[in-house]
This record gives sequence, C-alpha cells and structure tokens, in this order.
Amino acid sequence: MSVEATTIITLRIFGDSLVPDEVTALLGVEPTHAHAKGDRHIGKDGREFAKRRVGMWQLRAEESAGTFESRVLGLLACLPRSEAAWSAITQNLEVDLSVGYFMERTNEELLVTTKVLSALASRGIELLLDIYDPVGGAEACAPNNSSKRTR
Repeated sequence: MSVEATTIITLRIFGDSLVPDEVTALLGVEPTHAHAKGDRHIGKDGREFAKRRVGMWQLRAEESAGTFESRVLGLLACLPRSEAAWSAITQNLEVDLSVGYFMERTNEELLVTTKVLSALASRGIELLLDIYDPVGGAEACAPNNSSKRTR
C-alpha cells in the first residue's frame, strides 16, 4: 500500500474573524488557498456560489514520495515554532491538520507517530482524520475541507 499516494494533508485555519493577510504575515508563508468571510465563491467552472460563510487559510503538504510523518513534519517545518505566533492564531481561530486518507483496500493502517502528535500539540493544532473506503477511490470524493466542524 502506498500511503504517500493516498493521503492529502492540509493545515487549515478558519473562523469568522480570519483575515488571510494577517495569518500569512504571522506564519511567514503563502497559503495554498485563502479567503475571508463574505468573499465571493467562484467555482472552477465559473459558476458563482453563495458568499463564503467563514474565513479560511489552507496550506497543503507537498505530494511527495515521503512517508506520512516526513510530509507532516515537512509542512510544519516551513512554519514558525513561536508559541506567541500560534497562541495569537489559536486564540480566536480554529486550527487543524486535515488528513484525507484514501484506503486502497479495507482494514488499512495509518500510523500517526508521537513525534507528529507532539509537533501538532505544541502548536495547538488538532488532528482531523477523514478516512475513505476503497470503493470509488480518491477520484470519487475529496477530503472534507469545509468548515462545518464545531467544537
């Protein structure tokens, strides 16, 4: 089984008060995608949807040949370790690492090491596992990058 080919790893920061440029300035890295609450939502086909209901800032891990651990730690390595920066973000915004895991067969495993868990916890980042069974594959569905989650 090729974990690298079947996982989509995205750092997500969201909330009503999110200002994408402020998050970018705090983290020092450009997002893969970002929008503010109330921004227009235009689909890839040009169709316009309802305005964005919540602000979102996302950074997706590279789809490399690395292990799950190396991809997560590589993503976190390009972000500050500063407790002050993460405290400023997590004080008013929700932060998680969304992992879309597309199984190639039933009953597969995905090991989340203590090194990864510690790196996430030290920044106040929650772990969201979105697991898909092998029926239909990654093309049939995409990870849930919505912000409908509540605490």
